[in-house]
Amino acid sequence: IQFNASPKENWDRFRNMFHVDVESEFILLQTQLMNMKMKKEEKLEDFFLRMDKIFSKIYSLGRTIEESTIV
Repeated sequence: IQFNASPKENWDRFRNMFHVDVESEFILLQTQLMNMKMKKEEKLEDFFLRMDKIFSKIYSLGRTIEESTIV
């Protein structure tokens, strides 16, 4: 952020930096979700809890995943 730029220019730069971070985090979480496998001794309930944590993080970013992507 530059001191000699207008407030709008600074805001736009800040928003763009944040958007990239959100997009990166979303892609990382989506990849984790797609690569999830149930551990050998893991209960089904625990597997779903791990999956739910990832979904919660995705929703907190303001994003969703299409059902067709999950299947």
